[in-house]
Amino acid sequence: MPPPERAMLELYRELDEDGQRAVEAVARDKKRLRDIEMQLQELAAVLQRLNLAP
Repeated sequence: MPPPERAMLELYRELDEDGQRAVEAVARDKKRLRDIEMQLQELAAVLQRLNLAP
């Protein structure tokens, strides 16, 4: 495991249960937002192609 990843895991393990749940919730939200961003980029590309099509 790379040192930065190991350090993050150690910090996570030092948190109490509520802190760990909060970190997990933020990570899930960030992933969800990243997924939505990807979908928006794909939709924008489709719209761009449709606007350029004769």
